[in-house]
Amino acid sequence: MREATAADYHWLNQHDLRAGFCLTYVQGVDEHEKLRHFGANPDTLRPMTLSEAIEIDFEHGGGECVVALTRRFDNWTVVIEPNGWAGTTLGVLLPLSTGTTAISVQANINGDRSFNLAENGELLTSFDPLFPERRGGSQPDVLVPLMNEVGIIRSNDREDQYIPLTEASLALADRISGTQVTAAALEGTLLGGILGPH
Repeated sequence: MREATAADYHWLNQHDLRAGFCLTYVQGVDEHEKLRHFGANPDTLRPMTLSEAIEIDFEHGGGECVVALTRRFDNWTVVIEPNGWAGTTLGVLLPLSTGTTAISVQANINGDRSFNLAENGELLTSFDPLFPERRGGSQPDVLVPLMNEVGIIRSNDREDQYIPLTEASLALADRISGTQVTAAALEGTLLGGILGPH
């Protein structure tokens, strides 16, 4: 397992996703299947860049339609939703996790954030990184050691150290999945599709 830290995700500060995103990691699921779980219209599936996806999302506006892209990393697939949130909904996340593991990390320009871990159709833990002591799920404490390590939960010796919570959340997902999402990994064309409202 990689010892990812928030510093590995500082690239987000200069990236097109900095205004808002949801990344959903699923183990052992291919790109087409994952987009189907998200409710993507099969007629809209095509290769597109992140810039194209953001432009389409902007044109639709109003939260009525979002665009998702997929990227395969070894045995994990990551869905990238610019300005999206579908991966945080239990109607998407729990079916995605049936027979496997699914993780979602979401943040937006308003400061809203969430982290969710599901396994085999069950939500294990869910929390807002700003209030990590308020955890839900059937095993709310399952990630506490890793949350401490990446700085989401501050230890006494790090009380004065600033830890960017969005980047720390991505580091946490990285440590669970062994999947490092980089700016370079989001370049070029990816499989994308338009999602219905959730």
